[in-house]
Amino acid sequence: MITIRAEISEDIVAVRHVLEMAFGQDSEARLVEALRQADALDTSLVAVEKEQIVAHIAFSAVVIESAHATVNVVALAPLAVLPSHQRRGIGIGTTGFDAMQTTLPACCPCARRTRILSALRFHQSVTTRHPVRLQRSR
Repeated sequence: MITIRAEISEDIVAVRHVLEMAFGQDSEARLVEALRQADALDTSLVAVEKEQIVAHIAFSAVVIESAHATVNVVALAPLAVLPSHQRRGIGIGTTGFDAMQTTLPACCPCARRTRILSALRFHQSVTTRHPVRLQRSR
């Protein structure tokens, strides 16, 4: 049985492992670490099976700006599942939309989807601001 819960400090090494295995590189792991260091993770959830972390998802604040509107949203990224556990629905379950309703701020994308889409659809010049920028690994 898979249990979804909030990440705790003891999970950090296992979360890095899940991210590296799922993506085959360390870019996403470095992103999550940078978000943690910047205190920019709104929510970080793990999926646990038999005391092993098998999936992770992170949510962080992003500002979408255009000439006519500024919208605060929460970005869902990255979502990682160990390769041995992929294609079993864990990633979909880990998105934690039930948990998001209670743990994320009111700017949750599922609550403001219509507003965000209309802001993006009707404005040609849209920019985003995120607290962390990473250089790609060479």
